[in-house]
Amino acid sequence: RMYPSLAYLKEMINDKEDTRPILLCEYSHSMGNSNGDLKDYWDLINENDILMGAFVWEFADHAIYNKEGKLCYGGDFNETLHDGNFCCDGILTANREYKSNTYELLECYKGNLNYDKEISKCKTLTELPFDKPLKVKLNSDASLSILNKDISTIKLNFLRAIIDNDSWAKNDIDIIKNSKIKINYSNQINNAISNDISLLYNNEELLKLNLNYTLYNNAIDVSISYEIKKDNIFIQRVGVEFDINKKNDKFIFFGYGKNESYIDKRLSSKIGEYQLNVKNNFVNNLKPQESGSHYYSSYVIFDDIRIDGIKPFSFNALPYSRENIESSKHIYDLNNEDRTFVSLDVNMSGIGTGSCGPHLLEKYWIKKS
Repeated sequence: RMYPSLAYLKEMINDKEDTRPILLCEYSHSMGNSNGDLKDYWDLINENDILMGAFVWEFADHAIYNKEGKLCYGGDFNETLHDGNFCCDGILTANREYKSNTYELLECYKGNLNYDKEISKCKTLTELPFDKPLKVKLNSDASLSILNKDISTIKLNFLRAIIDNDSWAKNDIDIIKNSKIKINYSNQINNAISNDISLLYNNEELLKLNLNYTLYNNAIDVSISYEIKKDNIFIQRVGVEFDINKKNDKFIFFGYGKNESYIDKRLSSKIGEYQLNVKNNFVNNLKPQESGSHYYSSYVIFDDIRIDGIKPFSFNALPYSRENIESSKHIYDLNNEDRTFVSLDVNMSGIGTGSCGPHLLEKYWIKKS
């Protein structure tokens, strides 16, 4: 079978009238940031003798160099018929280098199908002074501009730079991109700002959120709670984003690392404290996309900013903005930027393998609330 869903595979396994061995000629498509489904398939393969194995599509990316020495894919030579970057779907790069996908598959082949134990070092925030709180400006979309500090506006974020595996959910992603924030209620009492917010598309409420800011002398407490109001809509993430001075080019964090990690892609990542460079945290997929996230993190520390969670969170820190990444066809098309771009996620959906195969399992969509 080719790209069977897990549900269909289980039906085949339980078919008492057909006991032929089952081989998956393709089941996980290694295009871009991918192979988030490996554990689920290999749990099932190892539990059932009738399943005799499976082939990842495919061995290596089929990108080739042009005369300028740049790797290219479909359309880059002005050919009429092509499939774009769909030829870049290997478990190895075109140069036969490892990807995070490779490391994830190696763990499966080693028989390591248990995620590292989730350990949290989150704690209640220590009491902070607020006799001279930070000066801020609350904007009409409930974003917060910090005055006299080298940190950009903190704003709600529901999008990631689209990965190849998000293609199945393009309609839902477009809905989120074109939705509007409506402030139902906003109030400030002393140093606490409370916002009740709806995310609307064509006057339909997609999400209901409560966003709170508490201001201290040299810190901001950001609190988000949400509820998804529309059934069966795929949302990539819920969190906030901002950018900081590029001198914050290194960071220390406690979470799943050092490889990029997601709720469904972390067999090759271990819980611990790691130090990484922002530039190296960006993964050089030939077609730029979401990368470098770190799942179940407790804190992240830059040169002059520290972020603590009272609950584990996902985050990434990249040298490029989401808009820059998403609008670039190749890694060498990215525009250099003089900032470090940070996303903090209350929840982020998984990776899956949906560029060619089943949609992302619903258990890996962000939680309803």
